[in-house]
Amino acid sequence: MDGGTVWNVNADSAIQGCLSKGFNENQIIVDVLICDLIEIYNISEIKHTFGNWRRGRKIRGYYSSTDEISTYLAAYPHAHWRYLFQ
Repeated sequence: MDGGTVWNVNADSAIQGCLSKGFNENQIIVDVLICDLIEIYNISEIKHTFGNWRRGRKIRGYYSSTDEISTYLAAYPHAHWRYLFQ
């Protein structure tokens, strides 16, 4: 999974591709290396409503993106997931 795409990686297609080639799920290894560092402003630095809204949006976006990885983990529990940093 390429971090340059920032989370929206279709691991499902990669795993389905392996399955279509005859591999069993327990033979599939998915390497996930997440190096994204989001900048979340300290709440004391925010002096206006729009800044607070932007901070909340970044936090929600980060955690909703990690939910995508959790969904793949649940969908393919027998695949081997390595280097998973969340």
